[in-house]
Amino acid sequence: MLNLNLNASEENIVVTLTEKNTSSDPIYHFVFKSVSTNNEVTKDFTPADDLSAFPNRFNEFAINTSSLFSGQTPGQWQYKVIETNTNTLLEQGKMILNGTPLSTIGYQPTVNYQGYGGN
Repeated sequence: MLNLNLNASEENIVVTLTEKNTSSDPIYHFVFKSVSTNNEVTKDFTPADDLSAFPNRFNEFAINTSSLFSGQTPGQWQYKVIETNTNTLLEQGKMILNGTPLSTIGYQPTVNYQGYGGN
């Protein structure tokens, strides 16, 4: 599951795409779809964008969440990654898009103890 923050200027997403890759020069097309609104957000990456030191084991891409998901609703999303050259589904899963943290306003309750002076 991917976990992204709506207000982050740069985050890394880690997926495993190389193991199912069928093209020699793939373009990875990410499709993010909101569960509540059905809005879609897309982003394309190439192997040159991969930040992973071990791309045969996992792939890592930098994403500007605040600009890519600007105006979108926080909550549950689904994602899929398609290799555009061959239209092959490489990976799919769930994503949580976290919005602004909730601020809690609370109070300190007063605790009064009454002792029992019995024998």
